Amino acid sequence: MLNKIIEWSLRNQFMVVIGVLFAIAGGLWAMKTMQLDAIPDLSDVQVTPRGSSKSSTTSTVMPRRGTPGSSWERPWHCASVCP
Repeated sequence: MLNKIIEWSLRNQFMVVIGVLFAIAGGLWAMKTMQLDAIPDLSDVQVTPRGSSKSSTTSTVMPRRGTPGSSWERPWHCASVCP
């Protein structure tokens, strides 16, 4: 298959040059007409708190126990009741 493509290209060098020129012209046209937005968004991440502000002073989240990768972790429903 590759040998046939190479043989065709050697026999039709003019067509290969015309194809390359069309590819270059198409690439240049695309570079001039395509609009790129390459400016990164540098704004701060805005977080919208959910829930009421009354419960924002007390924290009910318990820290994890055990070592990373261990099989035992405190279930989410165990606030202070579980051993």
